[in-house]
Amino acid sequence: MTGTLWPMITLDLAYVASYWNQTGFDLWEEVNSSSFFTTAVQHRSLREGIALANKIGNTTNVANWTTQAANVLCFLQSYWSDTFIKSNTGGGRSGLDANSILTSVHTYSSNAGCDAKTFQPCSDKALAGHKAVVDSFRGSLYPINSGVASNVGVAVGRYKVRSLSITSIR
Repeated sequence: MTGTLWPMITLDLAYVASYWNQTGFDLWEEVNSSSFFTTAVQHRSLREGIALANKIGNTTNVANWTTQAANVLCFLQSYWSDTFIKSNTGGGRSGLDANSILTSVHTYSSNAGCDAKTFQPCSDKALAGHKAVVDSFRGSLYPINSGVASNVGVAVGRYKVRSLSITSIR
């Protein structure tokens, strides 16, 4: 592993450590901005890389990766809006997006508990974000959810969009 995979892993981690703060496309490849999903995955990849480097005894880049992981984690906090997680920083959408729910699940760590800084699924921030995304789909915009009580689940998509009628698609 150290002779074959480790050099490739090192290149990937070096790329993340160097370019994590560049904008790119969101999870849906629609919005060119900073993305909560991308930032969280970059943080997790650096942390996992550090753990692997320590385990195999190849710690040459660990100091840099540790510094950059701390910077990424700090930036990750900027997606919190005091009531929900902004899934992206641009694109003209509200930022309420299933991206935030998928991120918490994808970056789940059994060692992290309910850590709010990494938005673990059971953290207060992830749960508040989940509720905000679900609530954004309530109401008359989506007929399937119209009239559903507030204590009952509703159908949820990627993000809230204006309703399209069949005639407007033609």
